[in-house]
Amino acid sequence: MAGHFTLLGGLARLVRARAGNVGMILALALPAAATLVLGATDVASIMGDRERMRSIAEAAALAGARNLSVAMSEADATEHAKSMALAMIGEWRNAPHMEVAVSVLRVEHGAKAVHVEIDARRPSFFGDLLPPGGWQYGQEATASSIGTKPLCVLAFSDSKQNKLTMQGAPEIRAPLCLVHSNGDVDVKGGSIDAGQTQAVRSATGNITPDPITDAPPITDPFADLDMSTAGILCLKKNMNIALALMVTGEITLPAGVHCGLIDVGGDAVVNLAPGEHRFVLGSLTMRGQSRLVGDDVVMIFDRTWKTKFKDDALIRLSGRESGTLSGFVLMVERGNTQIFEIDSTHVERLDGVIYAPDAELYVGGTSDVARESDWTVIVANSLSLNGNPHLYLNADYDGSDILAPAGVGNRRDAVRLLD
Repeated sequence: MAGHFTLLGGLARLVRARAGNVGMILALALPAAATLVLGATDVASIMGDRERMRSIAEAAALAGARNLSVAMSEADATEHAKSMALAMIGEWRNAPHMEVAVSVLRVEHGAKAVHVEIDARRPSFFGDLLPPGGWQYGQEATASSIGTKPLCVLAFSDSKQNKLTMQGAPEIRAPLCLVHSNGDVDVKGGSIDAGQTQAVRSATGNITPDPITDAPPITDPFADLDMSTAGILCLKKNMNIALALMVTGEITLPAGVHCGLIDVGGDAVVNLAPGEHRFVLGSLTMRGQSRLVGDDVVMIFDRTWKTKFKDDALIRLSGRESGTLSGFVLMVERGNTQIFEIDSTHVERLDGVIYAPDAELYVGGTSDVARESDWTVIVANSLSLNGNPHLYLNADYDGSDILAPAGVGNRRDAVRLLD
């Protein structure tokens, strides 16, 4: 019996000893486990901070880059970016202590970019002992405008052919805006004097200032715009009078559909009433000393249409001031691959966008083109100048009743984040 009690007592002591060891192990392990849990919570919080800081830095950099236009100084751009970052930080509850620094950088090909850097400090759960001094971390972002000048010429086809060519002694004068080609700029004669000229491939010839090459391509900003004339039938009930030949007198064409041959010569005058004018299944020739005039108008040519402005014909057109085609003055439907010829000696005004996505815009003659316009933008598959024309691409957007459509003109939204 005594041996039995001795055995039981030994087992009890063993259990108590092991229980004590377990208690000691737990006592030692609990602080470590708590440290891991609190540390993991700390790290998760910091990772969340960094993600939000990255969003703030990117938004501020993009906002600053939008202000790197011809009308805004570097100081304006940096101040705008910093103000936006601070405003977003001000809306952040329980935010860490943050400091914002903004600068303007020179990046590839001499372009400018806005760089935003945000540094943060947050105390840790361990009295700034782990890590020593608390958590210190940061995020940064850089954004650049695609072109630091308002876009006034875009030859956007990405084929291997030259997209902007000049021969003879023509001139492009666009001192306040950007001339861009997704291919080459080939000035074999004449000159380009622009705020900036750039090409995805090469740019050669008399170009002031020195052109940028290897530029990023710019896609067609109006690729989603519906200007189709499909379904329009040339029936008497839905079309306006067609002018087979007009050499004298004056006529006013109401907005709507115009079909067939329109050949205007002599001293005849064609007035376009305000609105959209759609030209279907025919051609338009302005020659002699004829006149084509209209305010608040857009001329839309279908995929079969041929157009020539030649001789001493006078052209004075101002684009649409409202509606879905606001800002446009001349449009050539997609699928029309013909040459749109501006070869007259009196093309005085072309206020608005000339849009020819699949056609070549040809500018010839021996005199000024669009010199009296407040602003003119050309977006075409390709652009060629020959002879001795002086093509003026003014950029007085603020002084015009015609608003430039999104994607051209003062392209405040044409920005991108840099890696």
